[in-house]
Amino acid sequence: MDLGLDLAPPPAPEVVAPASALVPKAALAVTLAGCAMVLWAASAPFGDIGWYLMGGLFLAAAGLVWSAGVVLAIVDVFRDRPTVPMRWIVGAMAAVVLTVALVWFRVPFSMRWADSRAEFAAVVAEAEPGLAAAEERDMGGPRRLGTYDVSWVRQQGEAVVFGTDGGLFRDEGIAYVPDGSDRGLEVDGFEAELTSIGGRWYLWSTLTD
Repeated sequence: MDLGLDLAPPPAPEVVAPASALVPKAALAVTLAGCAMVLWAASAPFGDIGWYLMGGLFLAAAGLVWSAGVVLAIVDVFRDRPTVPMRWIVGAMAAVVLTVALVWFRVPFSMRWADSRAEFAAVVAEAEPGLAAAEERDMGGPRRLGTYDVSWVRQQGEAVVFGTDGGLFRDEGIAYVPDGSDRGLEVDGFEAELTSIGGRWYLWSTLTD
């Protein structure tokens, strides 16, 4: 017998997530952004100090956000609310550890250099053969080679030297040196320190006043 009564169950009350539920998502996003900046900084020949500083600021901010998340989690315990899930904390820690490992083994630079090496080699192919060791020839710049901004390119004897940005207290870049590191290399009157990156390619750097 229908008495016209509405026997449908009442709607469930809207569940509002506690503030602590939003904190770990924001913290993880800031952590990942900071890690990405650090990885990009590490892809420069000797590291880009500007990107390192930006990444460090983001990671420091993430640390503050994680600290706030811990405080809110403690408050949630007393209010009988869900606390910060451990998966967010573990994810952030894993991202930082992975970033440190990749930087330590120079993976960012190796990948970026592998992607850009062909364009550097194309410039080397334009070098003048038989140039005397004491002679220099300007080969232009600035230009974009692969994913690197190159300020200038010079031929010094058989070597081709590329100047890149990123150094704070030193000049730095990439060089093609057919004679190897025993040949020695001077840039703007300063003796350059050479570090092999495979074959006849080297990283070079000189301290500046």
